Amino acid sequence: MARNLQLDEINQKRLRIIQREIDHLDHVVHDVLIYARPSRMEIEPVQAREIIMQTLEVMAPGLQKMNHRVTLNLPPDLPEVKADKDKLHQVIKNLIANAAEAMGTDGELTISCRTSSTHVDLLFNDNGPGISSDVLNSIWNPFFTTKADGTGLGLANVRKFIQEMGGDVEVESSEGEGTSFILTLQKAPKHKVE
Repeated sequence: MARNLQLDEINQKRLRIIQREIDHLDHVVHDVLIYARPSRMEIEPVQAREIIMQTLEVMAPGLQKMNHRVTLNLPPDLPEVKADKDKLHQVIKNLIANAAEAMGTDGELTISCRTSSTHVDLLFNDNGPGISSDVLNSIWNPFFTTKADGTGLGLANVRKFIQEMGGDVEVESSEGEGTSFILTLQKAPKHKVE
């Protein structure tokens, strides 16, 4: 926008600041609307591994810029889960973005799974600084944030979406040892072969 107008350097800088603030406000309004609106879930059998791979592909430039390494320990035949594909993508993107931010630079994120007869657990383990116990008790609360520019709705939406899919989300963290988020999703019924 600043390039299309004939502005001096000071006004170009002001215009860039205004544009950045508009983008930030747009993000805040978007997060509030997502949290406040009732979700329209389209629960169907979903390949969680595929969604994780697609999300990592989208986020790869930012992860590489921060020199993060991502290790995937997911079998190619990971069972399908009952989920809303778009909401699960948002959840995974949020968890990866939070891990990347917490780790700073040169971090390591491991994404793995556990399966039972009825559920699939997706584990997101980072080697960041961990979360203190006083903060850990509040992370699911809407509008709680430790970030200067955060809305405090990211993890609230993660929990909301996963619970609306019939799943659960837990966190385990120790200061100085990293953090693990565990998404528990129901296995989708296997397709009958005719």
